[in-house]
Amino acid sequence: MYNPDTETLETLKIGNLLYIQPKQGYRFSVDAILLADFVKVKPDERIIDLGTGSGILPLLIAALTPVCEIVGLELQERLAQIARRNVRLNALDDRIQILEGNLRQVPQLFRAGTFDVLCSNPPYRKVGSGRINPENEQAIARHEIACSLGDLLVAWKYLVKPGGRVFVVYLPERLSELLAGLTASRLEPKKLRCVHSTQQSSASLALVEAQRDASPGLIVLPPLFLYTNGQEYSEEAKRILREKDE
Repeated sequence: MYNPDTETLETLKIGNLLYIQPKQGYRFSVDAILLADFVKVKPDERIIDLGTGSGILPLLIAALTPVCEIVGLELQERLAQIARRNVRLNALDDRIQILEGNLRQVPQLFRAGTFDVLCSNPPYRKVGSGRINPENEQAIARHEIACSLGDLLVAWKYLVKPGGRVFVVYLPERLSELLAGLTASRLEPKKLRCVHSTQQSSASLALVEAQRDASPGLIVLPPLFLYTNGQEYSEEAKRILREKDE
């Protein structure tokens, strides 16, 4: 089922999901869990995750929502293969489909406006900003090596139908660039929530919901603080990460 020499097998607290991921290379972070909690999708809607990695977002969304049709698109062959194994491992083949492909070529993979909802935890660091991870797999996942923000915006607009929603997690330092790009692509920003480690720290992540062809009007939600005193999770973080006793 998995290779203990090169992979880990873990049980996630959300949905008791079993999850394989490489020991070296791309491994998911808290970004994915926060985005999955932020996503809102109805049972009869179709949702796509662009850059699904080893399938963490489709699995979490399947556990957190009743949606029946989830597609994950991944560029890197090894991660796509792991994602398919994770889907089978959790018996979610009837709800999740993993495809290998380049988001720059989505017109060859899907009809325009195929999806009601799109989510993305994209590479949000520009090449030349920060240290490039020597593990190429992780570098592609974190830095704009295989795609740019412009490429993402084109794919997002193409894939969601009029009125469809886009949910994305991004860096606060590039938030103005993201919001301007969304607006120019007729993906109107509708909700924004910033994530902080503590009440005293600057935002480290931004969660954004946009809607295609919507009228202007942005709601700035209350900030999410992950920690209170010291390293103790806040009450909301405990709920999202399932660290709180039910």
